[in-house]
Amino acid sequence: MIKVLLACGAGMSSSLLLSRINKEINESELDIIAQSVSSTEIENFVNDIDVLLLGPQLAHLFRYFKKEYEPYNIAVGVISISAYGNMDGKSVASQIVELNSQRRKTDNE
Repeated sequence: MIKVLLACGAGMSSSLLLSRINKEINESELDIIAQSVSSTEIENFVNDIDVLLLGPQLAHLFRYFKKEYEPYNIAVGVISISAYGNMDGKSVASQIVELNSQRRKTDNE
């Protein structure tokens, strides 16, 4: 199971995207559990996630989060503006799978 945290400024827009992602997870039978939070809550989940996805409004903090959370074997990515704006759950679900795959490769090296 891939545990994912979606983060945005206040947690509101990511919760809208979360419903689309969950729809894709159910339809594709992906082994993913996702939740959304505001950026101020991320640190509360460090021991409980595999992938951290940032909303595009947090892209400027990507390097910070990557440096902070990769030592915990958490893959960090930024959702594209187009996927976020279109609430494209399928695209984001694919991104989750890819980020987790990269994380696992790094873990096995």
